[in-house]
Amino acid sequence: MKKKHKKTVSVIITVLLIFSTLICFFIIIQSAIKREVSLFGCRFYYVTTGSMDPTIPPGSIIIVRKPEAAYKTGDIISYVSRDKSIYGKVNTHRIVEIIQDDGQSSYITKGDANSAADELAVPLSDVIGRVIWSSGYIPVIGWLLDFLGTKLGFLMIILLPVLLITAASIRDFTKEYKNELNRVKEEMYQKQLEESKAEDTDK
Repeated sequence: MKKKHKKTVSVIITVLLIFSTLICFFIIIQSAIKREVSLFGCRFYYVTTGSMDPTIPPGSIIIVRKPEAAYKTGDIISYVSRDKSIYGKVNTHRIVEIIQDDGQSSYITKGDANSAADELAVPLSDVIGRVIWSSGYIPVIGWLLDFLGTKLGFLMIILLPVLLITAASIRDFTKEYKNELNRVKEEMYQKQLEESKAEDTDK
């Protein structure tokens, strides 16, 4: 029973690690190529500010589901900001009020850690999607994203797979060479042994 329980825990941990690795991979690629990557209708972002703390602390990874027809008060959404200080960038705040104007919805948002709501309403067309999952603080990812956002980091993304493939090829070649060398040595040894036995028989 204990073995079965340990095996189940091991499988769960493995699945979570694979899931986390995939998310990190997509975020790193997204940061490096400066283009958003979507997987099964979801997008992945790394939160750098504390405006949504403690719900989403800085250093968190979030999963944002594809745009929906409408949102409700309390939803946390990611959207393209029209604020002058962060114009064109992705911002993630909570909806605190919904405005209806000629059948068109727009949203008043606010960071959980902010004392006041955002000045500009967010039109539905600017909404990227609703946050459906947050990881909590993961410090290593921030360093990786900052590094991979540089030219050297982007170059590493290209070179690293090539280096890994080359290293694997060299390892396989070396292994095959050693095996072949051992086989030849064994054949020579067996041949010498047979010749030695033949000489002893002749005597």
